Amino acid sequence: MNVLIVTAHPSKKGFTHTIAAQYAHEKEARGHDVFIMDLYKKKYTQPFLTYEHSQKENKISATQRTIQERIIWADEVVFVFPIWWFGPPAILKNFLDQNFTSGFAYKYNKSGVRRELLEGRTARVFTTADGPYWVYTAFRIGAYFRWKYGVLGFCGIELLSFDTFAEMFKRTEPHLRERMLARVSERARAYEPITISRSRKKKLHKE
Repeated sequence: MNVLIVTAHPSKKGFTHTIAAQYAHEKEARGHDVFIMDLYKKKYTQPFLTYEHSQKENKISATQRTIQERIIWADEVVFVFPIWWFGPPAILKNFLDQNFTSGFAYKYNKSGVRRELLEGRTARVFTTADGPYWVYTAFRIGAYFRWKYGVLGFCGIELLSFDTFAEMFKRTEPHLRERMLARVSERARAYEPITISRSRKKKLHKE
C-alpha cells in the first residue's frame, strides 16, 4: 500500500511532524511505502488560487503536477495539521483548492451529475489544538462531516478516522505525548484497504 502523509505546520518542532513520523514508522514496519509531503517545504509552495475566466484555462504548473501525481500514487492519504481559528492553516486550504481540482478529483457531466475521480482511496485526519477538550469535542463533529462529505467524500475518498488532540499546551509530559502517539499507531494498524492497481489508478485519472 502507498501512503501519502500531508503535513501543514510551519515549525519543525511542531507535534504535527511527530505524529506524521509515528504513522510513517508504523506503516513502513508493515511493509508499506510512505511519502511525507511537508507543505512548508519550498518545492511544494503554491500561490493562492486565482483565475479570471474558467479554471480549465489554467495551465498545470510543475508543482501541481508533482502533487497530483503523488495523490494518484497513494492508496491512503493522511492529513496532519494544527487547528487555527477553528480551521486548517491557509496553506492546507490552498493545497485543496490548487490540487483537488475539477477534472482531476471530480467532474460534472452535462446534466450536472458529479463523478468522484479519486474513489478507492482512504484517508485519515489528525489535528492538534490548544483549546479545551469540550470545545473541540463540539468542533470535531462539524469538522468530521466537512472532511468526510465536503472534501474527501466529494472526490470519492473514504475518511476512516478524524482525531483531535486538544490542550496540547499542557500535555507536554512524555507519558501524555506517548499516549497520543499510541492512538496514532493504533490508527495506522487498524485498517488496510485493498490496494488499487497502478493501471486502475491511471484509468480513474483519465476517465
